[in-house]
Amino acid sequence: MLAIMRYLCFLVSLLMWLAIPSAAQTATPCGVELDSLSVESALPGEKFQLRGSWGLNDGKKLPVINLNGQNELEVIEWSEAVLTVRVPEGLRPGKYKVGVYCHAPSLGSSFSSGFKTFEVKGLPLKPAIPIP
Repeated sequence: MLAIMRYLCFLVSLLMWLAIPSAAQTATPCGVELDSLSVESALPGEKFQLRGSWGLNDGKKLPVINLNGQNELEVIEWSEAVLTVRVPEGLRPGKYKVGVYCHAPSLGSSFSSGFKTFEVKGLPLKPAIPIP
């Protein structure tokens, strides 16, 4: 009987934990969390915003755009809720993942904000000029 009661308490606790997410359940130990992007695509050199929870720019957080390797995003402006960044020049068109890495030496690990898909667009091709 006691085992059944413990099991039921465990199930109720688990269901409550799943139904009511708290900041402690969703935030990373570094306190970075990506909620949304201001745009879903841009050309290299254009600016966009990452919206979420960033905290102070303490040098341990690195905004990135990843596809078969990591590329740093140039930070134009940093606030606790919005990062304004620039798409690096020279990136090929394609679908990338955008997010923020956070290094937490006291925890002995690195974490991320989570990632969102972002498309780097290419410049339209110029029409061929016919040769007379």
